[in-house]
Amino acid sequence: LGALVANDPDVTDLRSQYCILDQHNYGPEHCKMLTQAFLANKHITSLKVADLPASACAALGEALERGFRLSSLTVHEACGVLDDEAGVAIVKGVMRSKTVHTLKLQGAFGPKTGLALMELLKQNTMLRSLALVGKFVTDVEGAIGEGLRQNKTLSTLRLVESGECACSGVLIAEALR
Repeated sequence: LGALVANDPDVTDLRSQYCILDQHNYGPEHCKMLTQAFLANKHITSLKVADLPASACAALGEALERGFRLSSLTVHEACGVLDDEAGVAIVKGVMRSKTVHTLKLQGAFGPKTGLALMELLKQNTMLRSLALVGKFVTDVEGAIGEGLRQNKTLSTLRLVESGECACSGVLIAEALR
């Protein structure tokens, strides 16, 4: 994290590559540092994170809201299981971002995350590609379907269900008609 904050030359060489962060125990001080690191580094445009705790996802969401200039964000196993705290933080950050064009989330999506995704699809005009991989419940499917009905800018949508889920795809299919 210190290298990111300091704009270390080795880190700035990652301009066209992924910066990968995973499986660290982030306390409040680390999350503050993480937010500062993202805001300080102007060269990373594509970020892939895996298994971050909700607190680190909140730091990333805050950085996106405050101007972290990413064009692509991938969140695998979405901060544990993309609990609603983490999912909402990430989605709200992307919603307020003026630069994120590609978002991929993987995990089990809770109802609050589904509502945040609906608002993202309704309001954000920068997002062009959205991939959601994981477990969906009917509430999340309905929220995504509602957001898709009103979205005019998304050009690529990838939905992949994994595991047991209550989603049939009907609500999303109806929205895409």
